[in-house]
Amino acid sequence: MHLEPGLREWNLGIWEGHTMQEARAAFPGIIHSFGDLEPNLQIPDGESRAEFQERVCRTFDRLAEECRPGWRVLVVAHGGTMRMAMGRFYGQPCAEAMASQVDNASMTVAHYFPEARRWRLVRWNCPLAILD
Repeated sequence: MHLEPGLREWNLGIWEGHTMQEARAAFPGIIHSFGDLEPNLQIPDGESRAEFQERVCRTFDRLAEECRPGWRVLVVAHGGTMRMAMGRFYGQPCAEAMASQVDNASMTVAHYFPEARRWRLVRWNCPLAILD
């Protein structure tokens, strides 16, 4: 097992540790703008949606490039991390990617093609029961 910092969940900066209700009360201006799904809205001491997506996708690409032919990589991550990666594979802007559904304990499969430096999404958000 290898912990990969680039696949951590979204860094919400000053909002970290607050419930949504607490964040609305303490940071009303940012929360209001946050609802606009602006990809470059900078959360103080955190990262924007665009920065989050870029970090996650850069990490997925690097991991894929480090693999030898025939290797498989298993990534276990939070839903936001997976939404950002899969959004890039689908070609979605990060606001749309964040709106995608990712169920807890679901499985997503993607293939990486090193010659083209491209991903192909094979399965998305499948229940693990399909493995039976």
